Amino acid sequence: MVKKSRTKIYQIGIMGSESHEVNQELKTRAAELGKEIAKRGHVLLTGGGVKGVPFYAAEAAKSVGGTVVAIIPGFSPASFRRAKVRNAKVFDVIIQTGLSSSLLEKNSIGLDYLNINSCDAVIFVSGRLGTFAEFLIALKANKVIGVLDKSGGMNSNFADFAHKAGKKIITTTEPRKLIRQILKNIPSSTV
Repeated sequence: MVKKSRTKIYQIGIMGSESHEVNQELKTRAAELGKEIAKRGHVLLTGGGVKGVPFYAAEAAKSVGGTVVAIIPGFSPASFRRAKVRNAKVFDVIIQTGLSSSLLEKNSIGLDYLNINSCDAVIFVSGRLGTFAEFLIALKANKVIGVLDKSGGMNSNFADFAHKAGKKIITTTEPRKLIRQILKNIPSSTV
């Protein structure tokens, strides 16, 4: 089942497409990422969506006894209660930020900064503009970055952006290999 580590528990974010239009192969790969994070005793952090890639990873992590944290937008006590009821089976901790999740709204980038900076490492799977914004924040913050290669969306461009910025990211098509490489590259000073 889940290996609980006493010395190094990392918070690993999974960011990506929250679209309903995720094919079965991508759902399976996202679930593998979530399970691998949980089985190794680490915490999975997402934006708390109830659909798409991050949700499938969170659901899978929870299914093997993992700890899952959601950092969500929202402003009112009523929206927080709805989020807790809707997500209680998947998320262990739900943090409502009062920040927007829309790139068109005033405080949207603040939510992305909070999500990314709460992680020791971040994995990107598929996604579009919102995921790209999170990727740029992770790059600027010198986070350990993993990309599930051939997952669609804008991810195919991430390695080029990182290279041009003089940064290294980890890319592979294999979820288990990606988690192993991510964990090897997290600096011990983040613990």
